[in-house]
Amino acid sequence: MGLFIFYDSLAYVIIHLVHKKILQWMAVMINSFIILLIGLSRIYLGVYDPSDIVGGFLAGGAWLLICIILFRYYEYRCDL
Repeated sequence: MGLFIFYDSLAYVIIHLVHKKILQWMAVMINSFIILLIGLSRIYLGVYDPSDIVGGFLAGGAWLLICIILFRYYEYRCDL
């Protein structure tokens, strides 16, 4: 869950700062691939069950969504 939040927030920051579409696309694809590999490695090594991985991804995604919404709200309020 922590690595999911880290890599997705890294992709969000890159998308937010870089204006070239190809670099934005590459950031999303590379970070998504890393997240997928981390999840699959945890399942392969038997550390977690697949349901635990999916639950961590969903919980991390929900937390990241809340953080992004609050960030966008703060950004909007500062521009006024």
